[in-house]
Amino acid sequence: MSPHWLSIGFWLMGAAASAAEAADWRAERERLANRPWRVVFDNDGMDAQFVGVPTADALLDVRTRPLVGTGVTTVFYCSRSSGLGVFTHDTKVGEAFTSQAGRYHGNITGELIRQVTDPLRIVADFCRANGIEVFWTLRMNDCHDAVHRPDRPYPAFSALKAAHPDWLLGSWDRRPQYGNWSAYDFAVPQVRDLAVACVAEVCRNYAVDGIHLDFLRHPSFFREVAAGGKATPAELDLMTDLMRRMRRTTEELGQARHRPFLLAIRVPDSMDYCRALGLDVERWLQEELVDLLVAGEFQMNPWQETVAMGRRHGVPVLAGLSESRLPAESGPFRRQARESYRGRAAAAQAAGCSGVYLFNFYDAGRPVLRELQNPSLLRNLAQWYFATIRPRDEATRWLAGGASYGTMPVLAPDHPWVLKPGGRREALLEIGDPAGRPASLYARIGAPTAKVQVTCGGEVLAPEPDEPGWSRFAVPATALRPGLNPVGFELLEPVSGGTSFTAADLSRKWAVRGRQKSETVYEELGPDGLRIVDRGTGTGDYHYRSFGWAVEPGDRVAATVRMRVLGGYNSVAFADGRHEDRLVLLPDRIRLEAAGREWAMDTTDRFHDYRIELAGTDCRILVDGVLRIDAAGDFTGAAAGSRSLVLCGAATSVETGEAIWQRVVLETDGVLLRDLVLVLPDADR
Repeated sequence: MSPHWLSIGFWLMGAAASAAEAADWRAERERLANRPWRVVFDNDGMDAQFVGVPTADALLDVRTRPLVGTGVTTVFYCSRSSGLGVFTHDTKVGEAFTSQAGRYHGNITGELIRQVTDPLRIVADFCRANGIEVFWTLRMNDCHDAVHRPDRPYPAFSALKAAHPDWLLGSWDRRPQYGNWSAYDFAVPQVRDLAVACVAEVCRNYAVDGIHLDFLRHPSFFREVAAGGKATPAELDLMTDLMRRMRRTTEELGQARHRPFLLAIRVPDSMDYCRALGLDVERWLQEELVDLLVAGEFQMNPWQETVAMGRRHGVPVLAGLSESRLPAESGPFRRQARESYRGRAAAAQAAGCSGVYLFNFYDAGRPVLRELQNPSLLRNLAQWYFATIRPRDEATRWLAGGASYGTMPVLAPDHPWVLKPGGRREALLEIGDPAGRPASLYARIGAPTAKVQVTCGGEVLAPEPDEPGWSRFAVPATALRPGLNPVGFELLEPVSGGTSFTAADLSRKWAVRGRQKSETVYEELGPDGLRIVDRGTGTGDYHYRSFGWAVEPGDRVAATVRMRVLGGYNSVAFADGRHEDRLVLLPDRIRLEAAGREWAMDTTDRFHDYRIELAGTDCRILVDGVLRIDAAGDFTGAAAGSRSLVLCGAATSVETGEAIWQRVVLETDGVLLRDLVLVLPDADR
C-alpha cells in the first residue's frame, strides 16, 4: 500500500477514534446531568461576608454543614452575591471582595485568602468530601450595587465599573427605564470576555462539578431593552456566541481534568420573555450548549410547558422555587411554610421536573429539606397549593410589558380579583398527585356573607365551616388530578359596602414599598394610628403601604383614607391598571398631581377623611364629605407597569414627610377575592 493511502487510513482511524471519544464524553455528560431527583440548595455567598470568625469551620457551620444528611444533592455556591467580577474567592481575573466596611464588618474573605484558602475552596472541598454535588454560580449581571453613589460609595462597587462607566446601561443619576443602571451592557466585547475568563479561572482552580450561569439575577443585558424595547437579532446572536464560548471553555478544561464540567443556566420560564431580553434559550438547547435548565423565579407558565421544551432537547428541567415576597399574607396559610414548599415540589415532580432549586432559602437546617428529597415520601405528606406564589410584577421591572408574557392567572393578597354578579373568574392550581385524597379549598373573600359559587374540576363545591377570615369548601377526590386544576368563582348576587383596614391592619399585614431604616425611615403604631415617617433623602428613602384593589378601567370605585399630616410630603397613589394619579397631602394644601388640580387647606389641624372617587377617566376628591377637587376627564396619567393598587405613605426619595394614618376603606362594585389555597391532608388522615 502506498504511503499516501496509509496516511489516509491513519487519518480515518484517528477521526473514528475522535468521534468515539466525543460520543463517550457526551454520554458521560448526559449521565451526570440526568442523576436522580435533585434538590439544589442555592448559597448566595453572603455567609462569608457576615460570619466574622475567619475559619473553615465557622463558615461551614452557617449554611453548608447542616445540609449533610438532609438529602440535598447539590449546592450552587455563589462566591459573592453582587457584581460580575467581584468575588469572595481568590481571583486574579476579577476583584477579590475583602472589604469590611459597614455591614460587611464580618467579611472573612481577606483573612482566608491570607491563609491560602477562600470560601469557594472550603465549600467545594467539603461538599465533595460529603457526597454533595457542587456548582459554582456566576451571576451574569447582578446589580445590588445599584445603590452606589459617588458621595455614598458602595463597598462592593467594582473598580472596573468605575473605570469604564460607558460599559454600563446607565449611571446613578441617569437611570434606564427598565432594569438597573449599574448593569453591564453585554454588547461590549470586554464584558463578555470577562464573563468567560471568570468561568475559566474557576474551572482551572477549583474542584467543582459544574458551572451555573444565573441570568435571572438580574436579567438586564442590553440598552435597547433597558430603554423599553426588545433585544435585536444581533444581540441574540451575541449571547448565543457567549454561550458557545462558555461551553467550549468548560469542555476543554473538563477534558484536561478528565471529568466534565456540567453547564447549568437559570432563566425565566417563558422562552418569549427570554428572547425579548436577549436570551435565545431554546437555541442554546438545540445546540447542546446547556446540561441543566433551572426555570422560573416569578413563575409565568405551568411547569409542564418548560419540561416539554427540555425533553425536546434532552435537557433536564429544575423548578426554581424562590421566596414569595408577599408580606401581605395573613392567617394560617403562608407561602413560606413547610406545607407550601411540599406542594410546590410535588407539583414540579408531577409535571416531570427533574428536581427543585431553592433560592433565598437560607436555613440549611429546615426539616422540609429532608422531605423534598424523597418524592415517594412527599407524595403522602400534607401539602398546600396557592394560585400564585410570587406575582409577576418583577417581570415588568426588567422588560416593558413583562408581566404579559405569563399565562397563569395571578391571584394573591396584593393582586386580588373583583367578583361581580354575572361574571366568572377562574384560577389555576398546579398540584402534585392527590393520591385519591379529598381536600379543602380556602378562599379569602372580602364579604364573608356574599353568596359565591365555587367549582373545581367541574364540580360545585359544598361550603364547610369557615376559618377566621377564610371561606372553606370541601373538594372531593374526584375533582382533583395531577397538574392544572381550574377553580371557578361566581358571585351569585350583588353586595354592597367596602373592605376596611385599620391602622393595626396596616402595620401588620400589607406590603411595604421603599426602605425601612430605623434612623430615617420607619413606622410606629400608636393609639392615634400608624405613624409613617420619612426623614431620608437618598435613593429608596420612602415608605408606603400597598393595597391591591383589582379595579379595571371604567369601574366605579372609591378609596377613603383617614389621616393627619404632621409635615412634609405625604400621598395616596391610585391606579386602575391603565390610569394613575397621586393625591399629594402637604401641610397647607392637597394636590392631584397628574391632573394638576389643588385645594388650599390645613391638613395638620386634625384627622380628615380624603375620599377618592373614580369612574372611567373622571376623578373626584372629597374632604370630609365635601367635593374639593373635580377632575372630570383628567384621570388619564399612565399606570406604571399596568398596576392596579392604592399606596399610602410618606414622601419620595428626595422629599421628606410624616403623617398618621388611621384607616383605609376600599369600595368596589363587587366583592374582593384576595387569596386561594388548596389544603391536601396527610395520606394517613
